[in-house]
Amino acid sequence: MNTLGCFIPEMVIITFILINFVLAFLIKKHTYKKAKAVTGIGILLAGISIFNTQINIQENALSNMFISNIFTICFKCFILISAVLIITASHNLIREHRNRAFEFFAYFLIGILSAFLLISSNDIILTNISLIILCCSCFKLISFKQTKKTNEVSTIYLYSAVLSALFFLIGSILLYSLASKTNYTLINSVISVFSSNINYTLSGTFILCSIIILLGLLPFNNNITKIFKETSSGICLYLSLIPSIACIVAISRLFVFIYPINPIIQILALILSLLAILGIIIKSLKETNIKILYASAYIINISLFLTAISAVDVFSLSSAIIGIFTYIFTMAGLWSSAIIFRTRYKSDDITSYSGLFYNRPYFTFAAVICILSLIGFPPTGGFISRLYEYIALSKIDFIYFVVLTIILILMTLFIFIFSKYLAILFQKNGNSDFNISRMFIIPKLTLYISALIIILSFVYADNLIKLSQLIAYYI
Repeated sequence: MNTLGCFIPEMVIITFILINFVLAFLIKKHTYKKAKAVTGIGILLAGISIFNTQINIQENALSNMFISNIFTICFKCFILISAVLIITASHNLIREHRNRAFEFFAYFLIGILSAFLLISSNDIILTNISLIILCCSCFKLISFKQTKKTNEVSTIYLYSAVLSALFFLIGSILLYSLASKTNYTLINSVISVFSSNINYTLSGTFILCSIIILLGLLPFNNNITKIFKETSSGICLYLSLIPSIACIVAISRLFVFIYPINPIIQILALILSLLAILGIIIKSLKETNIKILYASAYIINISLFLTAISAVDVFSLSSAIIGIFTYIFTMAGLWSSAIIFRTRYKSDDITSYSGLFYNRPYFTFAAVICILSLIGFPPTGGFISRLYEYIALSKIDFIYFVVLTIILILMTLFIFIFSKYLAILFQKNGNSDFNISRMFIIPKLTLYISALIIILSFVYADNLIKLSQLIAYYI
């Protein structure tokens, strides 16, 4: 086995991390465009190298600590697509600190590298290390501006990350005490020996809670809303996509290989997801801050993905894959519009965008497509992913049918929240001075492209479902 062949994308990313750090030391003035270009080239080369990665059905590397297969390659592509959309949606991530741009993008790429490692990890220790590196990169990005508010929310994130790492470590120790192994494949081969042991359930509970803490679900949803509110929109989009996608993949592999026959952990995942959705919807009913509304959308989508993967079924997992695909473009489109709004109006309040349709109808139409996808309405990919998830999960077990029924009821409130947003966009007595200057062209294109892909996901839903089932089968 050629280990080098499995890690071409990772080595490309490592190379450009080093390039960014070297250039951060050598170049000190007006480096934002240069840093953005260097990082963009690194992401492009990593994407090209993925197609040169050695892969049959499954490849193993470094004593089976890493795996490379269709499933991992798919999600690495998702990470790279997300990275490109984050850069294009955020026309200027660090305007006030452009002289430290190379340093910023080095941490940006470290997050992508750790997400890659997390996706390919086949060892509980390596998973823990990858999570810690991912948390460190996110912490550095959140705190990069070094203002009072960013320091405060980065400290909140750091406390959550430390608690998450502690929970994961406890769960790993309990699991190792039973299996005497850390490799997923080897643990899977001996699960039947200790599946009835209470420590097996406890280990899964700690590990599941670790991921939930890191993702900012209940009872930590207040943390994620505070972070989103006080952090720049570009970093919010980064947090919405890179760590969340990687963590969903990590917990998927844990459910499939280590906890496939533990209904207690599955029920716990369902309950926590349901409570997270309920809590954030109640919190958002009277909210008008667009960042908090998008934070609520993030929590609801992640909770739905967690519900799907907890079933440990090819169809439910494939529904999560479709959901993540549409989620990437939905969030990129929404945050692109939010970045333009914020720069233009200096406000995150949705009432500032009243009457937008009558001044920028095409722009508004694209934003509406993203909102419809977010709440699961046709003709969007969001509708297909929600419908497919409900059908897939309702066939598995009665408990999933009950949970999904409750979620459907709660989603009507979620629809009500964003219907107010839509109504504001179409108010006739709104602002008449909305102008998209040249500085908004790239975020605007990102919004239009995202809206187009969301519609195409609806048109080609059958092909998308078949592809997602194939990917899920090779987890």
